[in-house]
Amino acid sequence: MYLARNQWRLAAEHYQRALDLEPGNLLARLGLNQVRVCAGDAASAVTALEDLHATRPDDQVVRYYLASAWCSAAEQCRSRTDDDVLVITSEKQLRYCEQAARRIVELDVADRELAFGANRLMAEVAAGRRWLWAPEGIAVSLLVLTMAFGLTAVVAGGAMASPTLVIGGVVVGGAVLVGIVLRCRRQVWRVRADALARRIHITGW
Repeated sequence: MYLARNQWRLAAEHYQRALDLEPGNLLARLGLNQVRVCAGDAASAVTALEDLHATRPDDQVVRYYLASAWCSAAEQCRSRTDDDVLVITSEKQLRYCEQAARRIVELDVADRELAFGANRLMAEVAAGRRWLWAPEGIAVSLLVLTMAFGLTAVVAGGAMASPTLVIGGVVVGGAVLVGIVLRCRRQVWRVRADALARRIHITGW
């Protein structure tokens, strides 16, 4: 009743009292972890349910609650925009979402919505890991100019029989090229996070 009314503290107290009376009571353990999920602490519920699953690997109810907790944890770890769009804004969030998606698939529960959500999350992670040039036009122009500079220096050094000029052109061109790559080559999730930065009102883990 307290859980249904979003009264997390009272619900947790009563589930804990039940566990004090009967430490092995499955419904009380599942209920207490459901309170954690609903109260915004799905990560601790995942930890507790993983321990429970280790002792009851064939229990389909436990597997379902664990998969559901992983799904909630993946949502809670991400940032949210003012119109409630989930956004990955850190490498830590990206890795956690990947871990959650893989774990839900491994648990293989008979829930089409959980399976669909896990596959969609995996696709989001894969798309977020892709690299692109940002801003693309400027990056390409800088790369062309850098390569042209390096080639010019090498050709000029060869024509002048100057090893120093050749080596200098190669070193400087290489250093500039590395700088351009580090500055302009970014993963998709970072580009999206920057684009939505002003609209994010809840920062994830």
